[in-house]
Amino acid sequence: MHPQLLQTVLKVKSYVVGTAYNLFVSMYGVSIHRNVAYGAHPCNSLDIYNRQLDGRTKLKQVIVVVHGGGWIAGDKRERALFCAALAKEGYVVFNMNYRLAPQCPFPGAVDDCIEAIHWVSAHAREYDANPQHISVVGDSAGTHIASLAVTSPMMRGHIEKLILYYGIYNLETVRHVRRPFMQTYLRALTGSNDAPSLTGVSPILHVQNFPPTLLIASEKDPLHTQTTELAQAMKKVGKERTVMLFNKRSYPHANHGFQNLPYSNAGRKSFRAVLDFLKK
Repeated sequence: MHPQLLQTVLKVKSYVVGTAYNLFVSMYGVSIHRNVAYGAHPCNSLDIYNRQLDGRTKLKQVIVVVHGGGWIAGDKRERALFCAALAKEGYVVFNMNYRLAPQCPFPGAVDDCIEAIHWVSAHAREYDANPQHISVVGDSAGTHIASLAVTSPMMRGHIEKLILYYGIYNLETVRHVRRPFMQTYLRALTGSNDAPSLTGVSPILHVQNFPPTLLIASEKDPLHTQTTELAQAMKKVGKERTVMLFNKRSYPHANHGFQNLPYSNAGRKSFRAVLDFLKK
């Protein structure tokens, strides 16, 4: 399928899912500052989730959320329930959008993520958040974007923890994963209809710069081999990592995307693991 046609289909899905999720956010008792600009492009906006009237005087920890969508689609609204649940636990959550491929190929989204984190660091105190305690959460293609942003030279040492759901870390080996439209996604990422040139675009090449990382995936998802591959690479260089891999027998419905289903078994258990990891 052509990248732009697939992008249109996924945008419709994103809008429907995002709208539905936002209808339920009020039950979490959080306030939301929507569409706050962190950069000049119209896509450079974020939503800020914060618990209402909790009476705290101590600055809260910061979480930046980077959505997935194959680099070509997705929207911050789809992470509304996840972000609201984190805010309910006492975090200030900055849920970001970024420029999408193929209109803006690599490294546009990574540059946007870096810019967003810098903006959050500069403005965190305006939202009772501590710029010295920033963690980043990414899912699917968002793990690729978040990982490259966090390990970039200008960001090293600024991020306390990294949380990655069912990610993409080696763009050479992911070519062989049997997942629908993977080649379309890769062509859109590179901005070329030719065989994608992915040298140097893989987070696994930068494992020595990873902060402590929580890796979450499910064997039901063909992409889970990317998670085990990154975990092995991190182990080889002695990097701190925690791996949560749901097996197919016990979690037969833990498909790609379970992060957004907080009441499913995998969604609930992984969210508890996220909280435990953040509180270490």
